[in-house]
Amino acid sequence: MKVLALLTFLLGSSYALASYELEPGGSLLGFSSVKKAAIAEQHLFKGVSGSIDSVGRLVIEIDLNSVDTGIVIRDERVRKYLFETDRFKKATLQAQLPQEALLLKKGEDIDLSVISTLDLHGFKVQVPIEVVLFKQQNGAFRALTKRPIWLSVEDFGLLGGVDVLKSLARLSSIDLAVPVSFDVLFVAN
Repeated sequence: MKVLALLTFLLGSSYALASYELEPGGSLLGFSSVKKAAIAEQHLFKGVSGSIDSVGRLVIEIDLNSVDTGIVIRDERVRKYLFETDRFKKATLQAQLPQEALLLKKGEDIDLSVISTLDLHGFKVQVPIEVVLFKQQNGAFRALTKRPIWLSVEDFGLLGGVDVLKSLARLSSIDLAVPVSFDVLFVAN
């Protein structure tokens, strides 16, 4: 009986998974925009948080007020007219990671295709994500987009905001498809 209890404890503890918190200082989440059909620009969010729980539920929260386009007046306009941060302060991405991803040994990686749900501007849209998950030697997880995640501004009710931005900046066009990429670090807590 004692042997059975010991085996149960050992087997159970080898599969007991830790939970992880996103490390903001080691993480980047950005997107690109194209104006006038030819000028591409890179932007990022400085306020990103998140977690992976012990059963693989991934949650990433993006503070939309932390958008950084490299131009202060554009940041203000994006917050006010596109994201409407007075009403929608954050975006949330949720996904379920497969168990084998969480059981990676140090130094191993896995390519994943997961369906996530992005809650942005009052709309919840399923978004496929292709990511490489790598378990570092210190036990932390690093997740990198394998390919950009393409979002349509129309899917999230952002078309009116894009029109306002075009008008204010006197632009002939702003692309309605936006590639998003990330390189995020999760450390055990």
